[in-house]
Amino acid sequence: MRRLDELFTAWPLRGSRRMTAMLKAEGLQVNRKRVQRLMRKRGIAALGPRPNTTRPAPGHKIYPYLLRNMTIDRPNQGGRPTLRICPSAAAFFISSSSSTGRAGPC
Repeated sequence: MRRLDELFTAWPLRGSRRMTAMLKAEGLQVNRKRVQRLMRKRGIAALGPRPNTTRPAPGHKIYPYLLRNMTIDRPNQGGRPTLRICPSAAAFFISSSSSTGRAGPC
């Protein structure tokens, strides 16, 4: 169990299958179910993608798609804003404009 903790601290992304292979490579005789049980007992689990991570949170605001019923028949009609980074005496600021394609003066 001590060696399992050391391996998990060094490689927290590895699960029970990879930990079993690493322990076997060191000469320890373990099987995957034992490693799973010890990992559960210690409360350690691989840090990796979990199921349903792309679902929005319950109170998450869903923004409407504004171009859904719009016919795009010429270039740059989608309304992309133009951003310009302008230096000032104290810091930098961002100047934006509407969909006309012209950025405001700095």
